[in-house]
Amino acid sequence: MFTILIGLCAACSEDVPDPESFLNDYIHAHETYEYEEIYELANGSNELALTEDEFTAYASNIHTSIEQQDLSFTYESLELEDDELREMESLTYPVFITMETIAGDLSYESEVTLVKEEGDDGISWFVDWDYEHLFLGLESENERVKAEIETPDRGEILDRNGNGIAVNGEVASVYVVPERMEDQDQGVQELAGVLDLTEERIEELLNQSWVEDHLSVPIKDIPVEDDRESELLDIPGVGISTEEGREYPMGEMAAHLTGYTGGITAEELEEREWKGYHENSRIGKSGLEAVWEEELRGEVGARVKILNENDEVREVVLKKEAEAGETFELSVDATLQKQLSDSLGGDTGTGVVMNPVTGEVLAMYNTPSYDPNLMSLGVSSEQWEEWQENEDEPFLNRFGQRYSPGSVFKPVTAAIGIEEGTLHPEEVMTIEGEHWQEREDWGSYRVRRVNEDIEEVDLRRAMLYSDNIYFAQQALRIGEEAFQDRIEDFGFEETLPFEYPVYTSRLSNDGIDAEALLSDTGYGQGEVLTNPVHLSAVYTAFLHDGSMIEPTLLKRDEGRYWKEDIISPTTAETILNSLIAVVEDSGGTAHDIYEEGMPLAGKTGTAELKQSLDDEDGEQLGWFVGFDYENKDLMVTMMLEQVEGRGGSGYVVPLAKDFFSER
Repeated sequence: MFTILIGLCAACSEDVPDPESFLNDYIHAHETYEYEEIYELANGSNELALTEDEFTAYASNIHTSIEQQDLSFTYESLELEDDELREMESLTYPVFITMETIAGDLSYESEVTLVKEEGDDGISWFVDWDYEHLFLGLESENERVKAEIETPDRGEILDRNGNGIAVNGEVASVYVVPERMEDQDQGVQELAGVLDLTEERIEELLNQSWVEDHLSVPIKDIPVEDDRESELLDIPGVGISTEEGREYPMGEMAAHLTGYTGGITAEELEEREWKGYHENSRIGKSGLEAVWEEELRGEVGARVKILNENDEVREVVLKKEAEAGETFELSVDATLQKQLSDSLGGDTGTGVVMNPVTGEVLAMYNTPSYDPNLMSLGVSSEQWEEWQENEDEPFLNRFGQRYSPGSVFKPVTAAIGIEEGTLHPEEVMTIEGEHWQEREDWGSYRVRRVNEDIEEVDLRRAMLYSDNIYFAQQALRIGEEAFQDRIEDFGFEETLPFEYPVYTSRLSNDGIDAEALLSDTGYGQGEVLTNPVHLSAVYTAFLHDGSMIEPTLLKRDEGRYWKEDIISPTTAETILNSLIAVVEDSGGTAHDIYEEGMPLAGKTGTAELKQSLDDEDGEQLGWFVGFDYENKDLMVTMMLEQVEGRGGSGYVVPLAKDFFSER
């Protein structure tokens, strides 16, 4: 009897573990999705019906299917004394559970009951398991939580007149019902051959986590009324349905502008910050489709349901309606886009058309191009190989790149020189011969000009004949420090505020540390690089008393300035008059574009792509920037590659004339 009393007293004095420490561990396991830990803490004498692996798979499926995030459990402490805890066999804590899901935020109240158990290792606490800890209303392992996604209509991209550039249309969706395939290996092989896919890709699609034998599994979209339809339908288990799809009515003419959509990759699916993407989602791959992906895709709708053991809907817990994506009305004019495409023809280069008053970009085109409709649906291996082997790079977005500007940069040098007081427009400089260098320590390097017959040169004649030596000398007068400071006023070394990401224009790679480089910079060679959209914006300063218009791809009635008062109105007028002379004077480098009744000003430029200052020859870029200086409604910037042997920038001028003549 004495021994028994001692045993009882020992039991009475045994410490009871803090239940709230245990509860905190349990909550932390939920909030960090550590399902094995949840199972261990809940699986005491009241064992769960599921094994640990089954429970982990069950709980994980709920988390992933509803895209659960920011799960949180909160409770109020019961603040019990040790004596009270010794007397209690269980404790119940009201808990407040919140989470984010694909269908919106969910908050609900529940309870966590802790049961005290004594074992060989002493007293412990376990959870009296409740499936509602995983999700509201869930009652047993025989039920499951399912999210049903409603894909919103993708927003469209229209031109300024409402014409479709990227629109929602119809495609033929090729699918497979696995249980209807008589011989899956043979069926996959035949399907791969017709659709120009690898067998591995089709197997990958058929083995997605959601796939069941009776379900239709989308394989690839093809154009409606495709010639391959009958061949595809002869394959057992293959079907075709008409689905919503993306269409690009302008095709190659606007490919780099619109870009295209395509099936999401595993990497893209993992990277998405927005909810609602799944294995069969389509996503913007390039162009505006990618830039505006979040806005175009809209808000995914979803229903989160609890299904009973017969896969019947017992309850819809959460519901969110889909919201269509935003439709964008561009400043682009489809008619001008076609005219620009026709003018540039089959050459390699790019063009930008802008309204210099509003800053609206009316057309942007690259040549060569590609068909975004084919890319969106899935291009054949033959077509892909043809594009990839094309040395002129049809996928290169040239209006987003930056290039050596050559002589189209000279108006900027002139404007900086006038503002710095180092260039006097009426000053006549004597320049003799074809070559010049400031001093002998330049070695073999010399600046070369095209027209060596002109010896008396002022600003007007220098612009008219595009005299490299004149502008090289003016750059040395300005000096590197002043040049660098002033060029930043024109937006160089600064991100262009434009809806379409483009490369930043720059004056040099890492500062100008040599006179020869500074002199080359003065006439747009050296290390100067500029983007065609930015260059167009720079030229608007000569029409706006020295202030630069901010370019835009969106339709707007009034322009706004990006850079104000970067040069004086007098300087702007002086540069403008020299650009008018370039076109209207019979000796001007752009006189070929002149036509009675067409008041154009502009500047040509031939940029030589040399590997070093001492190189004599290299590939040439031909530039022309031209604009209507009276109506001020149209400015065209063109750049073509590989114009060496074709007249340099003189090759581009007639193409610009064709464009202006068509308006």
